[in-house]
Order: sequence, then C-alpha cells, then structure tokens
Amino acid sequence: MTHPKESILVDLKHILATEIVVNKESCGQYFSVKFTESSPNSKIKEIEIKGLPKDSLVFTLDYVPQKGNNNHKMPLTNYINQTKDFFEKSDYKSVRKSCDYVIAYVENDILHFVLCEIKSENNSDAKAQLENTEIFLKYLVGILEKYTKNELFKNQISQITYMFRIFKVPPSEGMRKETMQQNGNLEKISTIFCGLDKNRSCCVHFRKIK
Repeated sequence: MTHPKESILVDLKHILATEIVVNKESCGQYFSVKFTESSPNSKIKEIEIKGLPKDSLVFTLDYVPQKGNNNHKMPLTNYINQTKDFFEKSDYKSVRKSCDYVIAYVENDILHFVLCEIKSENNSDAKAQLENTEIFLKYLVGILEKYTKNELFKNQISQITYMFRIFKVPPSEGMRKETMQQNGNLEKISTIFCGLDKNRSCCVHFRKIK
C-alpha cells in the first residue's frame, strides 16, 4: 500500500509528462540520480546526487525534444510573449526560462521542492530561471489541490517549501566567500560548488543540498 505522504508525489508524477521524469538508481535504502548537461561548452558534464529518499520524485525542466526542434530546450510555456516594452526588468528574455532539475520529497509533513540549476560561470539569469520554476510548481500544486482526490494537502501537509540551488565549479577562494555571503548558507538560494574529476563529473550527497 502506498504511504499517505508518498501518494502526493505519485499524484504529482501522474500529472507530469513522462518524458521529463528522471529515473533514479537504487543504492540500498537510498537512491541516486544523475544530472547531465548537454551543452558542449559546459564545464560541468554530470552531477550525481546520492542519498535521495526512496519516495522522492525527480524531473527535468531542461527537456529537449528529439525531433523537429533543432535541439532547442522546450520553453516553460509558449503562452507568454517575450515583449520588451511590457517587462520593465532587463531580464525580460528570461520570462519563459526554467531551471534544469527539480527534486520533490516529503519530510515532517512538509512538501519540499529543491530547484537545481547548473551553471559553468555566468549565472546572471539563474535567479530568474529558479523564480519562474517556483511559479510553475505553485501552478502544479494548485492543479493537485483542485483536481485530485488527495486530501493530504488539507490534512497532513503543513507547509510547502521552495529551495534554490545553483551548482558551479569552485571559483577562486575570494570569490567563493563573496558568493556564499551573497547567497547565504543553505537558505532559500545557495551555491553548491562542485569539485570535478577529469571527466567533468562530480558527486554530491543529498543532505548537503536539502
């Protein structure tokens, strides 16, 4: 029988397109997942996240259709026009962008979303990508609340949190301290520095990012 808290993530998985759900690999009582970067210019090729809870859900918003899209990432939505005259902020071109991956899990009656963005150097649009994804996730939660028979949002889920994580290669020590002071230490938005091997890959335990 599905545990009540697991059923929320089962419902969430059912409303997502199957193409964007990322498969996890079993590692004893925990699971692992691999985040990959398809861009040949990316300094980070692969990040393995270990120690994921069994009932966690991982999906990508960096999906690239295999046919007929010239390897372009699918936008978060095609229903919003990127009109410069309407959007006052300089990052108007980011309005349809989203982050790379999302990890969802339930702990202590709280539904957590960890929004993950992989950046090699320039992370000027990372904040907009993460914030756009948070808005999209709130839409998905609204769909669950309205159209599914799951009553756990009212009865057992006391809170929903959204955590922003930016994965980057380690910069110089001075810049690293400055970045950590700017982003905070595992607050809503934090930078996770990845020590890469010769294959441009690294491994991070889930407890360091949640």
